[in-house]
Amino acid sequence: METNSIPEDILRKIERMFTSDADKKAVLTIVLELFDENWGVGCDQLTRSLLILTDGNLVDLRKTISTMEPRDIIMSAEAKCGNPRHYFIPPFDLIELANNERNG
Repeated sequence: METNSIPEDILRKIERMFTSDADKKAVLTIVLELFDENWGVGCDQLTRSLLILTDGNLVDLRKTISTMEPRDIIMSAEAKCGNPRHYFIPPFDLIELANNERNG
């Protein structure tokens, strides 16, 4: 499975969020498919939002992709995090750093 197109922060997040190798492989397959489509939003942004919104649940991830529009996924993930207004554009590392600085 070729994962070169997936940013490192997303790969690390998948590694931490999903426990079984089968789930990790399934998520990587889904993410690679996301990166092959034109969603009208950034694929990195959409993927980060999906991971946050579905909280490491593969069933929810599949359902969310099939039932929600990309912008709704991003806005729902943004709302889940308290509307920090980064819209999952920066890598997870920078988002977590900003959250830590904001929360003291």
